[in-house]
Amino acid sequence: MPFLTPDVEITQAGVTPTVRTLTNAIPFDVAVIDGNGDQLIGFDPSRPATATLTSVASSVVSVVLLASNPARRKFIIYNDSTKKLFIAFAATASASAYTIQLPLNGAFEAQMNDYTGVVSGIWSAANDNARITEITA
Repeated sequence: MPFLTPDVEITQAGVTPTVRTLTNAIPFDVAVIDGNGDQLIGFDPSRPATATLTSVASSVVSVVLLASNPARRKFIIYNDSTKKLFIAFAATASASAYTIQLPLNGAFEAQMNDYTGVVSGIWSAANDNARITEITA
């Protein structure tokens, strides 16, 4: 598989950004650098060092699974219930208005640096828990 090297250049509308080696980059991390060498878009080279584990009891009414947290880098939700868990990236979840549906033993892993707002959930019947890991800086 070919790799980009520091001498590869891309020209667009008279701008010639160069691809360069990034410090602390893992393979395939990409950053767009402007003509002054400033990073426009790309990855955050820092790696998270803190994780908080919580359990939220299942409920047939909407409950907050994760409060809004601007320091959140990533989260993982595991449905430890025998019933469906409906997750919403919003203050309230319902069986008809949700973002993700998790079956028994289902898990959802958010992308790094993706969503930092409130996450709510509701189950089709109450039993067991949601096991949640929230990763912060």
